[in-house]
Amino acid sequence: PYHCFSLSLPALAAQKQLQPGLPARNGVGDSYRSQVHQPGTHVTNGPQGVFTVSGQLDRESRPKRSTDKKGFPKKVMVAVGGSIVVLLVVAAVAAGTVFGLNLTGDDSHHAEASTGTTDPPKPCSSEQCQFVSDLYNESLSPKYEPCDDFYKHVCTRWKLAPSSKLTSVFGQQNRRILLSVIDALHNKSVTADSQTAIEKAAGLFQTCVALLEDGVPSGQDTPADIMNFLGSRNALFEADSVVDPAYLMLDFSLNYGLPTLFDVRVDAVPGNDERLYLVLSMRRYFVHRQPASSDAIKKHLQWLGLDDQRILELSGTIATIEEFLMKLGNAAAEDDAPDAKDRSVYLLRTMEKAITFQKGNVWNDYMRNVTDNLLPEDHYVAFQTRYLVTFLALVFQKIDPNHLRIWIIFDVSRQLRQMVDASSAASSRLNSPVFQWELRCLKLTSQVMNSATYSAFYHTAITSETISKAEDMVLSIADSLRGKIAESSWVEDGTKQIALRKLANMKKIVGYPEGAEDEAALNSFYEAFGNSGPSFVRNWLSASQAKTRMALKRLSENPFKKRINDDMSLVNAVYKPPLNAMVVGLGLLLPPFFDTVPAVDYASAGHLAAHEMMHAFDVSNRRRDDNNVERNWWTSASEEEYDKRVMCIRHSYMPLQEDLMKPDDVTDSEIMADFIGLSGLYEAYQKAKEQPGAPVELEGLPEVTSDQLFFIAFCYKWCSNSRPTDRYPDMSVRCNMPLMNMPEFSAAFKCSGESRMNPSDKCSFWRHLWRTQGDIPSHRLPWPLPSFIRTSSEYWLLRPSNFSISVLPSALELDTRCPIVDAAAARYESSLTRAECLHTPPKVRRAR
Repeated sequence: PYHCFSLSLPALAAQKQLQPGLPARNGVGDSYRSQVHQPGTHVTNGPQGVFTVSGQLDRESRPKRSTDKKGFPKKVMVAVGGSIVVLLVVAAVAAGTVFGLNLTGDDSHHAEASTGTTDPPKPCSSEQCQFVSDLYNESLSPKYEPCDDFYKHVCTRWKLAPSSKLTSVFGQQNRRILLSVIDALHNKSVTADSQTAIEKAAGLFQTCVALLEDGVPSGQDTPADIMNFLGSRNALFEADSVVDPAYLMLDFSLNYGLPTLFDVRVDAVPGNDERLYLVLSMRRYFVHRQPASSDAIKKHLQWLGLDDQRILELSGTIATIEEFLMKLGNAAAEDDAPDAKDRSVYLLRTMEKAITFQKGNVWNDYMRNVTDNLLPEDHYVAFQTRYLVTFLALVFQKIDPNHLRIWIIFDVSRQLRQMVDASSAASSRLNSPVFQWELRCLKLTSQVMNSATYSAFYHTAITSETISKAEDMVLSIADSLRGKIAESSWVEDGTKQIALRKLANMKKIVGYPEGAEDEAALNSFYEAFGNSGPSFVRNWLSASQAKTRMALKRLSENPFKKRINDDMSLVNAVYKPPLNAMVVGLGLLLPPFFDTVPAVDYASAGHLAAHEMMHAFDVSNRRRDDNNVERNWWTSASEEEYDKRVMCIRHSYMPLQEDLMKPDDVTDSEIMADFIGLSGLYEAYQKAKEQPGAPVELEGLPEVTSDQLFFIAFCYKWCSNSRPTDRYPDMSVRCNMPLMNMPEFSAAFKCSGESRMNPSDKCSFWRHLWRTQGDIPSHRLPWPLPSFIRTSSEYWLLRPSNFSISVLPSALELDTRCPIVDAAAARYESSLTRAECLHTPPKVRRAR
């Protein structure tokens, strides 16, 4: 349900902390490095289980690192953002509304900010700015004209670089953060006692890496650690036991985040946002997977140290149960009944009865016991899919309890072995075995200590001043977007007021999650986590138990406290419709997305923030009002105009389809969010660049103006070799389409009226203009009559009653002293190629 950009980037330390390094190559080479530690990239996607952290890992080879553990390649990031202002014709609206677009703009609106008698600021020459300049210089292609295909102009050389294969600008940034975090954890000294939160995470990471340090085993006895853990939970490989498999199922899942027969998380359910539930879902392991072979099962039991006789007794049973569970899982997943995916909520004792067909409260007692009475009395459990109940019922009815118990023990031991199995670190196409292993260790560490893991890097790279600057940018963009909605003449008053309140009520969060703001907050947040010791298995299990206990404690909150920004690995901007909240993750506060000059900051991180804010008004989320209630709050006239604008956006980059003639969430919402936030974004950028004294251009791009730089930064972030999806169009569309509809872009690059990037037909959204179709539109004009349109040689009088055209004497000219708030364009004949529509009927005076 969340809309987000898949981005991931490293942070940049304050400039005074940076040391110069090697120039970056397409964002993946060496750049600069903090004196404290070496920047890297970021981790994600923990193994399936309770409360997993998910994300994406970039697939690129890691630069060779020194054999000295403290010596790592120097890496840094430079962030750039920008904003786009679209000029509006503030016209008195006659009755009716008109679908519009802007065909031309007033050149005076595109000029660089005047500095009066003071000297203009010098171009930015900082290391961050030079880093961004290098990226752009290595990406821009003179082979393609900006007015012909801007995406090719900006991204062609980037796409051809070897480092860009299988990734994107976002993926490269993600990789930088991963490397930065890895290096920070490597370099952190860990005390034996009274460890800080970051030391606990670093100790966990370092014991994991030690399992394959330099390809030499560390001496940790991981099979013994796993067997000792199983023994402590009464999970013994014995043919007969009084231990109930249901007890083990609940213990491993709720205590350690290790899935057994289902995945589980703490979450809210639709229709009840006052409390949290344990939400159970089908474990993906049972769906479309091949069961383990008898030989693989025997080898695993041998690795654990079981004797040959025990292996012979157990391996056949485990193989049979594994195959049976796979068949049940596949059958359940293929249940396509209409209500198969409906979520159900049961009291725990009701769930037990539905699955075992026995009355009692045994499972409730088990859950309270394994969680030390953390769960409330008569706890409710939510099933994400109804067929999970059927699956569990068949498991407990058809499988002998002892056989099921043995399989659960085997499966948990297998999961733990997979964490520490160095054979999984085989060299990939792009990564070395050592780096593959480091990525694995980072993922496992982040899974259980996300904020502490990333704070090892971010606390030295992103200062409170950087966050404050980003917050100011987001608020400025929101204010400009508010102005665009307020000035819109096609949105009727009742609808407009709700839209304005919805934007005002939106939570706009930038920076650190709660509990990670500084070292003191972080230490308090992780106080319940134990010190890291010499064994990775013991360290991970201890941290995983502490994490799941923290989640279970939230079940008692009523109403629960909604945590909007809870993932420090986020290198995205994200909008959460159920909460009307948007988050700008820490990874966007680093170069090349932020912290250089306004053009780069606003066009990069700023546009992503504007994109997410405008998701509040996309095809799906426009149904939620300012109180986040789903209802139709759009008047019929406003909705009709809304639909016209959405279709204009779609038809500007894809052909008409008879079966898709209405706005559609999957087809339209993402590109729409790209487009409709651009006008307010550009306006906010123009205000930012007028601040006295601050540089607005890059020394490394001496021929590029601030406005040109804005559009380059806007497009550069879309450089990608990924393929389009049903929801996300090709990145060339995300670059070119919004800019083709901006007169400001054409003015910045002096695109002629015949160029591809400056079509005569343009779309707009918040403005009340029309889209020309070769003739004057047949519906009414959005301003009072009469209005005058001036061309280079003639003056045209539009008569709104019948749209006839009268030519005024060429000796007359218009008095343009009345304020021109926006530019509009119309086309009637080939001679009428450019026009300026005035806010009020102009005075006509005789030319001198």
